[in-house]
Amino acid sequence: NLKKALFDNPSEVRTEKVEDGEEYSDDGSLMTVRSNSLISYVDTTEKGNRMNSLSSSEIIQQSINHVNNHAGWEENQYQLAGLNENTQSIFFQLFIEGVPVFNELGMSKIEQVWGNANIYRYKRAFALDFPLQSDGAEVELPTGREAIKALKMKEGFQLSKLQDLVVGYRLSKPSSDDKFVTLEPAWYYRSGDTWTIVS
Repeated sequence: NLKKALFDNPSEVRTEKVEDGEEYSDDGSLMTVRSNSLISYVDTTEKGNRMNSLSSSEIIQQSINHVNNHAGWEENQYQLAGLNENTQSIFFQLFIEGVPVFNELGMSKIEQVWGNANIYRYKRAFALDFPLQSDGAEVELPTGREAIKALKMKEGFQLSKLQDLVVGYRLSKPSSDDKFVTLEPAWYYRSGDTWTIVS
């Protein structure tokens, strides 16, 4: 139960219906649960100048423990994908059968930012149905060379800034009421910290 895991006094948490989901709050924290299963949490008491910064290994261990506290690994299909000691932030990427999963809204990531003593910001999707079942339809992707060619033709794209090119799954939710998700294979490229679909 996320309410018990994230709030110090769950019995004092207020619940309010909002346009696209529900909000849970106490005097210092706010958790928003969207109808698309995306959850965001912020503890404003943890904002501000950090007295003691965590090392990379401490961030990793603390983040793993935090997710373990509410059984949030979805059958351990997440891999460490980014860490920044300066911002005390970390994120884990969803993988299905070794293939990275991407979503424009952040539904394929677990993102955490650490404050002075506890989690400051936490964002992730929750309650997605795993394991996923295939409908058996085959999809033929362009070759890697064709993907590069498409990138070269993209307006404003600089090939020198291309850091990686991979086949991934695009995760989408047919409707906000549906627990099931759709995965479609596509080429993705990385530039800086951002992954973008090759269109």
